[in-house]
Amino acid sequence: MPLQILRHLIGGRSEGAKNAFAWPKEDRVRLAIVDGLIVQPGSENGWWHVDPPLAQAVREDQPLPDFPLVVNVFWMLTPFRQETGGTRLMPGSHRWRKLPPESRDDLEGQQHLTAPAGSVAIIPNTMWHAASINHSQQDRLAVAHVFTP
Repeated sequence: MPLQILRHLIGGRSEGAKNAFAWPKEDRVRLAIVDGLIVQPGSENGWWHVDPPLAQAVREDQPLPDFPLVVNVFWMLTPFRQETGGTRLMPGSHRWRKLPPESRDDLEGQQHLTAPAGSVAIIPNTMWHAASINHSQQDRLAVAHVFTP
């Protein structure tokens, strides 16, 4: 099921769009990066961001593409809860086509990614997100897989 979701999100474009490149629809989804995520007890809020390559390639006066260039898949090894530092997400931000504010502060309307250990979250790189403070006494652990066309 996650692979079907990834293919849907990344899709494929045979024609370029404004500020976007194209790739064949036949191209397969590829695993590009595997990374460990650890949020330790007492950690600080992370900065709101979109994931590479968007944050590095887009200026504030340019719109983000209307589709993700990469998709993150988080395999949660420990529970994601607000008190364990569950990732903060801004619902709908993947459609706003702009960079998030340069801030670590909570944003109105944000939500925390919450799920039990063993769960999977799929997040397009165009969605605003940020690490959260871990108020528990245990590390919050996940394995992040980054998929590209």
